Amino acid sequence: MRKKRSFSYIKDKLLLSDLSAESIGGATNSVAALGNGSLTVGISAWSELVYFRWPYLSFYDHLNYYTKTSSILSVFTPKDVRHGIDAPCDDWYIYGRPLEKEIGLGAKFGIFNQESGIQWADNPIWISERKYIPDWSHVLETTLTNMKNNKLKIKITQALHNFDNVLIQSFKFENDELNKLSNTKFIYYANFAPWYGRESGMSKCNPQITKSISLFIEDLKIILWFCPKKSKLLYSKLKKRIIKEKLNLTENVLKNLIPYEGIFISMASNFNIQECQIGNARNDAEDGSLRKNNLDFGKICSGFCIPIEKNDNCINVYIAIGNSFNEVVDLIKKYRKKDINSIFNEISDEWKKFAQKIFIPKEANQVEKRVATRSIMNLFIGKDKNTNAIVASPSRQPHYNCDWPRDGAFFDLALDLAGFSDIVTKHLEFYRKFQRKTSFDFSPTWILSFKNPFYNPKGHFYSNMWSDGSPGWFKMVPIEIDETALIVWDIWRHEQFLDEKDKILYRNQFKEMLELAVEGILNYIDVKKGWIKKVMEDDDFRAKATLHGVSIVYTAICAAIELADRWYIEKSKLELWKLVANNLKKGILDQLNLIYKEYSKDKNLKSENIEKLIKKIGGWRGIQWCLFPAPVFKDYNNNLSQMLIEILANDITQKANKIKEGFAYLAEEIFIFSIATKNNQKFNDLKKTVLKILIEETPVKGTDCFGEVVLWLYSKDGKSKFAQNRTSIPHLWTGATVYLSVLGTYCPELFLNLRPFIKTIN
Repeated sequence: MRKKRSFSYIKDKLLLSDLSAESIGGATNSVAALGNGSLTVGISAWSELVYFRWPYLSFYDHLNYYTKTSSILSVFTPKDVRHGIDAPCDDWYIYGRPLEKEIGLGAKFGIFNQESGIQWADNPIWISERKYIPDWSHVLETTLTNMKNNKLKIKITQALHNFDNVLIQSFKFENDELNKLSNTKFIYYANFAPWYGRESGMSKCNPQITKSISLFIEDLKIILWFCPKKSKLLYSKLKKRIIKEKLNLTENVLKNLIPYEGIFISMASNFNIQECQIGNARNDAEDGSLRKNNLDFGKICSGFCIPIEKNDNCINVYIAIGNSFNEVVDLIKKYRKKDINSIFNEISDEWKKFAQKIFIPKEANQVEKRVATRSIMNLFIGKDKNTNAIVASPSRQPHYNCDWPRDGAFFDLALDLAGFSDIVTKHLEFYRKFQRKTSFDFSPTWILSFKNPFYNPKGHFYSNMWSDGSPGWFKMVPIEIDETALIVWDIWRHEQFLDEKDKILYRNQFKEMLELAVEGILNYIDVKKGWIKKVMEDDDFRAKATLHGVSIVYTAICAAIELADRWYIEKSKLELWKLVANNLKKGILDQLNLIYKEYSKDKNLKSENIEKLIKKIGGWRGIQWCLFPAPVFKDYNNNLSQMLIEILANDITQKANKIKEGFAYLAEEIFIFSIATKNNQKFNDLKKTVLKILIEETPVKGTDCFGEVVLWLYSKDGKSKFAQNRTSIPHLWTGATVYLSVLGTYCPELFLNLRPFIKTIN
C-alpha cells in the first residue's frame, strides 16, 4: 500500500518523469473533453466544467479553475497531488480527484432541499457512471447517484455544437425521488473570467488578471460575462457607464453600451430564471436562495436558481461564447427554441460522418472497435480548426494543450491508417509553416550538459508549440532531435497514402522542409563514430545520445534517401546521406551487440546488469523504435531482433499483469511488438492477453479515454488492483497508440512498408 501523497514506492524513472508533470502543473480533473476545434471544454467525473478554452486549442482559458500543484523541485521527487486511499468517498479514490486549493471553482450544479440542504457536484456524496450516446459520438451522459439523499439519480447530458460555439447541458431527475423531497431547487453557477492572456509556464494554470464584467440581462434572463478587446481605459469607462445603468440592464440598453468586440460568454436556462446572483454565487446559494445582485467585476462566480416542480424533470443549461454581445445572446435565443433531444441528435449525426469513415479491422471484437474508434474521435477534439495543429491533450493541468512534433508523427500515422489523409497533409503544413529558419539562437539549457549555449536551430522545431505555432511553454529545451527526425519520417511515410495525381504538388510543398530538417539533423551526427552527438532527445533537460535518438535519426536519413531520386535531391547531398546512414546502422548494430553479449550469458532479463545496460543504451524508447519504425532489420528472425522482442515481451508482461506499479508507453510497445511478431506464433497468447487488458481494464470507465500514465492501485479492501489514469486526460497520443495496437494485432501487414528500407546500403 502506498504512502499518502508520496510516490516513493515507484522505481520506474520513466513513470516518475511523467508523473512530475502532474506534480508541477496540477492534476487533470477530467475524464473527457468536448470540442469543435475552436471551443474546448473539460468534463470531470462528476459533470463539472474544469476548463473552457476559446478560440484556439491552446488559448485562451476563460474558466477560473485550478488544482493544487507542487514546487518545481518535484521534477526530481514528484508529489502526489490527488486524493488517495484516504479519500472521503470511493469515487474520489477511483478517479483520483485532484487536491484543490479552493473549493467551488469551475462550473457545476447543486441541489437544495429542506431535508439535506445544499449538495454540490463536488461533494463526496456521488457514485458516477457515464457513457457516450451513441458510443462513437461526442454527446456525453453522466449519471450521478446520491449516496445520502434517498439514492436520488441525476442524468447530465453534455455536448458542444459542431459549428456554433455553444455548450448544451441537460439535467434530468428521477421524479419518484423528487416527490419525496420538499422545496427542491436546482442551482448552477460558473466562475468565468474571460481574458486575452495565456499562461506562460507549466505551473500557471488559471486566468490571472482579468478585466471582465458580469451582469444579468433582466428581460432575457441571461447571465453575461465579457472582457473588452481594447484598452484598460475602455474597461474603466464601461465599468462607470454600466454602474449608472445598474437598475436597467436590458438587451436594448446593453446593445448600445457594449458595441465593442471582446470575449463574451452567456449562460441561461430553458426555464425562467427568477433568482440570480452575480458574484459569490456559490457561497450565496448555501441556504438555497440567491440575493439577486446583478453586477460584478473581475473573476466572477455567477449563477442562478430554479425551483424543481414535480413535473419538471429536465432543466437545460446553455453556455455560449463569441466575439460580441449580439453573437452570444443570439446563440442563447436560438438554442432555447430548439428541442433538447433534437439538438443532441443533430450533434451526433454530424459526428457520425467521421465515425463511419474510421477504418477498424473486422476481426476486432466490439469493445476493441469501440475503444479504437474513440481514440480516433478524440483526435478531432484536439485538432485546432484555425491552424490544423493537433495538441497532445486538451487538458489545462498539466499544460499539454500544445503540439509536440513527436506526438504529431504518430497522430499522423494513426490518421492515415484510419482514413483521414487530408488531415495529415494539413497537419504537416502546420509544421512546415513553423519550422525554424534562423541559424543562430541561445539557450541556457545547454549549459546543464556543459555545452555552448549558442546553437544552430535551423531545420528543427520548438520542443512544443502553442496551436498558433508560437513557441510553447517548453521552449527552454532548444531542440529535440527525435522530433525533427520523426517529422522527416512522417513526410516520407505520408506520401504512400496520397493519390498519384497529388504527389507532385506534395513534393513541391514539402521538399524544402525535408532538406532543411535533414541538414539540421546532420549537425548533430558524429559521422565517423556512427552515432549522434549528445543532444536533447525526449523532453530532456540534459543532452543524451541513446538508441532513442539514433534509431529515429537513422530512420529519417533512410527516408530522405528513399525520396531523393523522385524528389530531385542534389547528388552531393545524397552521397553524404548514404555515408551517414551506413555508419549509423553500423553504430546501432554495434551497441545492440553489446546488449546481446550480456543477454546471451543467461538470457535473464531481470538481472541488474542487463537492465542497466538496456536503459543506458536504449534510452526512453530506443528498444522498440529499433524494431519500428527504424529499418534496422529486414525481418525479425535474427538474434538481435529476437532479443529486442524478448525485452519488449518481458516489459509488456510486467506492465499489463500489474507487476510494475504502472506504466507509460505500453500501447506503443504493444503495437510495435505485434508488428515484429507477425509470423511468430510463440507470442500469440501474450498479444491477446495484453491487448485485452489494455482495452478493457485501463481506459477511463465510460469514456474510453486514457491518461499519459496509468497506475495500478489497490482497491480499498486491498484484494485487487485497478487502473487509474494520470497526468493529462484524454492523452491523445496514448489513445492513438491504442488504435495502432488494435491494427497491429489484426493487420500487422499494414505497417510493413512504413519502414524506409534502402537498397543502396550494403
